[in-house]
Amino acid sequence: MAHDPHRDDTGRPAANPDPPGPERPRSAFRSRRALALGLLAAALLATAGLAVLLKRPERIFLPPLARDLPANFREADAAFKARIAAVFPIGSSEAALVERLRAQGFALPAGQATPDGPRESRAVFRQTSFPCNLAWHVRWRAEHDRLVEVSADYGGTCL
Repeated sequence: MAHDPHRDDTGRPAANPDPPGPERPRSAFRSRRALALGLLAAALLATAGLAVLLKRPERIFLPPLARDLPANFREADAAFKARIAAVFPIGSSEAALVERLRAQGFALPAGQATPDGPRESRAVFRQTSFPCNLAWHVRWRAEHDRLVEVSADYGGTCL
């Protein structure tokens, strides 16, 4: 005699017979529920990551010369000036300065000739993100590809 999966060994109905139909409806519901919970968790993690990024975008998008400055504008300006003076000392190559600033995303408008001698140039990196508009400026004068003057400043306006 063939074994009936809906009856036990004595022939009585089994305690938990499978419901009729091709598939259990509860398992399909559980799969959809698990998928929905997984998607919700992924969306929450993405939202949290975006919130952190929007709160402090400069941690990711700033060039190395402008990173890790103090939060106070006055202290940050002094630190940026010192950093630029150390990286681009008087007598160093203007071409190297230009190459490095461009590589880090600074915008370099064309230099302007000055009536009293060396050409004067400048570069700026701007970051506009709520609630602040920030700018890092580097200015220099050069003669025969040698820096004769370099200055920098950092500042911004915040709501």
